[in-house]
Amino acid sequence: MCNRENSEVFYEGLEFIYIELLFFVKTLSGMETDLDRWLFLFRNISTLDSIPEAMQDNPVFERVFENAEYVKLL
Repeated sequence: MCNRENSEVFYEGLEFIYIELLFFVKTLSGMETDLDRWLFLFRNISTLDSIPEAMQDNPVFERVFENAEYVKLL
């Protein structure tokens, strides 16, 4: 990233990673890492009725589902 006025780079260590959720096709049984779980959640939260069993052991995911229910995403 750089300053538009003088093209000076203001932070060399900054990097962006783009993830296209359309290409994330793992199923519940295929999730192995927390990243898999997060991507599955972002892609499918609007279609889930409850927290999947694979996510129940992590309190962070439980909190996400509590908040999603509150804002009517589930």
